[in-house]
Amino acid sequence: MAQMSRRAVVKGTAWATPVLIVGRPAAAQASSLQDVAVTGAGYTSSNNSATVNFSVCAVGSALASGSTFTLTVTGTTSVALSGTLVTNSTVVQAGTTYTFTTTGTLAAGACWTLGVALSSIGGNNTATATLKVGTTNGNANSDTTNDSAAYTCVRTNGSAAACS
Repeated sequence: MAQMSRRAVVKGTAWATPVLIVGRPAAAQASSLQDVAVTGAGYTSSNNSATVNFSVCAVGSALASGSTFTLTVTGTTSVALSGTLVTNSTVVQAGTTYTFTTTGTLAAGACWTLGVALSSIGGNNTATATLKVGTTNGNANSDTTNDSAAYTCVRTNGSAAACS
């Protein structure tokens, strides 16, 4: 009878032994970040006027009706509002402050826009527009670092207003 080498025995058992692969289960996804983000979305200007644009976005979960935003405007005598935040809110003006109370739901992952036309910016003057989150219904808004955005528009020596 022929003797088997240890190498042949080990080789044979490696192929004959069932292998059990044990893996770590995938980690459960952490709960979604819930956030309401307000960002500047560009501007246009000419002579003594500028239109500044904002975006309001719901992240992680929807933003329910009854949520509020506050717009404060300074340095201009005429303001006109446009965009989907306006059409999905009631707007109350008190002096240079506009309060938006949402009447519709902003779906998770969606954004509303707000255009703010600033007219009659004087010769060497500055106009500002700041939009801030007030209350958020249906969205925990756990990241508050992006709860406001602002533009400052400067008009110098009769030039077109420049905003940043």
